[in-house]
Amino acid sequence: MKKQRLLYLLLALIMSLCIFNSCNTDTPDESTVPDTTLPVVEETLPVQTENVLFEPGVCDYRIVYPSDDTDAEFNAARKLQGIIEGHCGVKPEIVRATKSNTEASDPSVKEILLSFLDYEEFDTAISSVGYNDYVITLIGNKLVITGHEREGFNRAFEEFVSFISSKTVDGKLVVDNDLMISGKAGNKDYKSFYEVPGYPGGKIEDISLLGNSYTQVTIYDTDKEMYEAYAPRLEADGYSLYSENVIAENTYSTYTREDEMLYYYFCPNTGETRVIIAEDVNLPSLDEVKYTKVCEPAFICLRSLGDKGTVSGDSQGCIIRFADGSFMIYDGGNNNSYQAKQIYETLINYAPDPQKVVVRAWVFSHFHGDHIGAFRNYVERYRNNKTVTIEGFIFNFCDTVEQTETISPGQMAAVESAIKYLNSDVPVYKCLTGQIYRFPGMDMEILACMSDFIPLVIGYERADADKSKGDGNSMSTVVRLKTPEGNTCMLTGDSTNIVLDCMVDRYGAEYLDSDIVTTPHHAHNRESYRARNATIKFYDAVKPEILVVTSPNMNKFTPTGSYPYEVNVHVIKTYDPTIYKMDKLSLISLETLKEIK
Repeated sequence: MKKQRLLYLLLALIMSLCIFNSCNTDTPDESTVPDTTLPVVEETLPVQTENVLFEPGVCDYRIVYPSDDTDAEFNAARKLQGIIEGHCGVKPEIVRATKSNTEASDPSVKEILLSFLDYEEFDTAISSVGYNDYVITLIGNKLVITGHEREGFNRAFEEFVSFISSKTVDGKLVVDNDLMISGKAGNKDYKSFYEVPGYPGGKIEDISLLGNSYTQVTIYDTDKEMYEAYAPRLEADGYSLYSENVIAENTYSTYTREDEMLYYYFCPNTGETRVIIAEDVNLPSLDEVKYTKVCEPAFICLRSLGDKGTVSGDSQGCIIRFADGSFMIYDGGNNNSYQAKQIYETLINYAPDPQKVVVRAWVFSHFHGDHIGAFRNYVERYRNNKTVTIEGFIFNFCDTVEQTETISPGQMAAVESAIKYLNSDVPVYKCLTGQIYRFPGMDMEILACMSDFIPLVIGYERADADKSKGDGNSMSTVVRLKTPEGNTCMLTGDSTNIVLDCMVDRYGAEYLDSDIVTTPHHAHNRESYRARNATIKFYDAVKPEILVVTSPNMNKFTPTGSYPYEVNVHVIKTYDPTIYKMDKLSLISLETLKEIK
């Protein structure tokens, strides 16, 4: 009985322990619990590092050539089509680009872009290389084959044909995503461009040789951000800043590297940038000219003299006398002894020391005979005269067809020869718009020059233009001098309405407001397609207080005959300027704007 009770007690103890364990709610240590969940695997897609341009039986790329193509570009597209078909057996589609299909370009469409196209990928590719370079690169689904100018594209195309030949295996051509093939196009005409960084954006309209080692690139669709981004590129490539200037929101910069000069400027009104490169050239000094005032600075209006010494013709010339008694000559007039003698005697008569006359600079607006002829005659007559010293020459002659061959053949070479004949060591400055030339008590700014309008040939854009006549006579270097008192004198040469209105659009009327203005020489004749006349728009901008009519015949500035008198009457009635004409020599004070008797 006692054993039986002991057995019951043992069974009760065991049951109690079981109940206690089943009621225990402690959470076990998670680190000791095995993980039975399946791992989450993230799917990694392979990165595409290459593109198949073509393979046997397949070519997903089409060939695009420009709408304004030449036969060479179309033939290049056909040649490339045949080469691809020869490798893979499929003839790719050829598409002639138009404004509509380039604006609606689909990034997903695979295309081979030839030459110069209005594609964002083209702009990216061409801005990544220097001038005179070619480039072959893959940007997204666009394979770009191009270069600066025609020579660049031709070289790029040749290199791509070689690339296909060397890289195609068993009818298949694979192109890396980071494909970049570039190099020099080898155009000897653009030697000065070989090592120049490309401009960071815009569309290149033209590359022009301007003579005297100058080469100019005209770029459209640019902005201030691109202008500012170019400086770091130049500095990274070894260029140093020489000078900067701002004229009414137009910005100008000069950089140098060893014997190279790079000048570029941006005009916000047109979105246009021009880059000019040259070697071994003279640059205007940055230093203020130190001087002692010995006389009243003045504008001297020369007479227009003909071959017989009488007042006649329409030759143009004037002289600026600075406060230290030195001079600057602008143009000069016709090629005759009377005009040359007048210049020499005027310098002698108005110099403080007639035995020691200094001409700081002789400036030519352009190289037509009635503007540079007197200088050529002056050299013949006074080359050995030691009384007058000419210290420099400033002009913007450009060795282009429209400015040399089609106007007065040999004029540019004749002037340069005359300068060397006078003094082979005298510095010659090829001025550029936006530059400042410093003289005693006066600065001269270049507001416009002949290279501004290249490749435009002024006159040829008119349907009725006489294309057998020259057009260099319609473009001039326009300068403006400013005194410490703030008085201004604008010299316009033979500028036409295209040049003058361009200046108004570029600088604005407020900036161009001037005290003394020479009438644009061709403002008198509206019958010639070259002349085009000055405009009310121009005169309303300059608002002249003194108007120097660049003709001895006042009838050409009054409501008579066939002349554009409505413009002339407007300026006379609206601004009532004091008028001087070239029938007598006049001396006008640049301090008081009054005639010095």
